[in-house]
Amino acid sequence: MTDTAWHYVTFFPDQYASTQEAEEFDLAGLAHEIRSKSAPTREALPWLKLARFGEKRTVKGYCLRNNANVIEVSGVEAEHDAGTMPFDEALARLTAARVACLIYTSPSYIKGVKERWRVLAPFSRMRARSKIWRTIDSVWKLASQSELTSWRRRVRRRSG
Repeated sequence: MTDTAWHYVTFFPDQYASTQEAEEFDLAGLAHEIRSKSAPTREALPWLKLARFGEKRTVKGYCLRNNANVIEVSGVEAEHDAGTMPFDEALARLTAARVACLIYTSPSYIKGVKERWRVLAPFSRMRARSKIWRTIDSVWKLASQSELTSWRRRVRRRSG
């Protein structure tokens, strides 16, 4: 499904997120941006969030990537590192469901061996952070319930 709407994306240089850079992209532009990034290690690649952040840092005063700092959410990011669903199957399911999204493999992906991939699924409009879990739970049927629960815990830990 083609998506030509513009979506807010915030980039952080690393997991510590001491700085941020935000832009708006359509999915094709975001795909181009992701493809253009390279680094000697996975850890050296920038992090991205489909959200708009303020300037509230964590208690230690360092990290901008935290739940209290989220102003609005423009979509959901999901990563599949468990290896239980091949990339091709995820792509087929998303295509069949007509989900406008960007799906791509992670740097450590090896077909049939290390099935690791990411999905960026923008919302049709910006949403308050407090309202996104109902939306995610209603549309994200790619993984088993236990995997979804595990994913939610990881997202909360990373964002908190």
